[in-house]
Amino acid sequence: MLVGSDADYGYLQRPYLADFYLNQVAPAALPMQISLNPSVAKATRASVVRSVGGRTKSTGVSVFRQVNDDKAIGAQILFVRSKSLKMQVRRTLYNTYNLRVLWDMASRGTTGSNWTVRSGTVVSGDFGVNNLNTDIVEEQFRMASKIGPEIQCDTQVASGVYVDTIAILSHNLSVSGSITVTASNELGFSNPEILELKPDGTENLIYISPTLPQSAYRYWRFTFNDTAGGQLKVGAIIFGSASILEGENVVATITKTPKHFADKVQTEGFTAVSNDRALKNAVSLEFRNLDYSKTNYSLLKTLFAYCRTSLKALWIPTPRMPTRFAVFGKLPSIPSEQHNAISDDADYVSFSVEVDESL
Repeated sequence: MLVGSDADYGYLQRPYLADFYLNQVAPAALPMQISLNPSVAKATRASVVRSVGGRTKSTGVSVFRQVNDDKAIGAQILFVRSKSLKMQVRRTLYNTYNLRVLWDMASRGTTGSNWTVRSGTVVSGDFGVNNLNTDIVEEQFRMASKIGPEIQCDTQVASGVYVDTIAILSHNLSVSGSITVTASNELGFSNPEILELKPDGTENLIYISPTLPQSAYRYWRFTFNDTAGGQLKVGAIIFGSASILEGENVVATITKTPKHFADKVQTEGFTAVSNDRALKNAVSLEFRNLDYSKTNYSLLKTLFAYCRTSLKALWIPTPRMPTRFAVFGKLPSIPSEQHNAISDDADYVSFSVEVDESL
């Protein structure tokens, strides 16, 4: 019981029985139950901060949750699964109008010794059939006769290679001659693809496929026939898938420069005596405003980085008339570039390329 004075409770100062008194000092504990049922809901702003004071205590707790009501919700799930697959994709916008360059030569296989003679007699000396794989066309392959000799190339690629460009360089076939090209994935050449090629009177014979090849072949056979007689001479045979410009192209003006090589002996006051060696060609091509961000510029940069000034490539500026300006040659130097950098997304590149077959 609490104890206080009249000053605490005011009994003597208040009117009689006007207010409760002694309830603070004489509380009673009675059995009771209180039910609070608010009749009006009222939202109130509240903030509760809870903290555990003193020492922490570990308690075992198990929670079991169950959803008794289904509710549709909008959801999106991105599921990624990685799996290794063997595949090959060939993407090209094929055309027979723009510049094409054959620099990745499937005809040379993986070892460089992938040609065999199937019929005919090879001329004695250093005129073997694998001379067809060299960049030096003067290192010729020779057969004793032009009538019926047959040679075969194994590209050494089990799945075969797609061929849209074939070049037979520095040959001595006449316009009455012919070359039959047979391709197959079987050594027995069952169900082969057959092409008939005719020389055009120049020392080079170039075939351009009119459409994108749909079939790849591993083995390629060449059969020569020319009634003109004499030995068969071929400097090089190259084939494969050429790199082709899409949309953009070289400018219409093409410069072709013949170069004559001869051994000369100067005579005092008289005409020099010369021993004729060779007549070679160089071709100059100009590219204007190639889009830096597109495929053509990237293609040419890849070509320059691979061939540099040491490897030959077959450049064909006019595929519809392939032997007119075609050159199997090297770059004397990697060209300088002029960039018209208008903005970050607009950069147009111009440069000139010279290809010299005498290098």
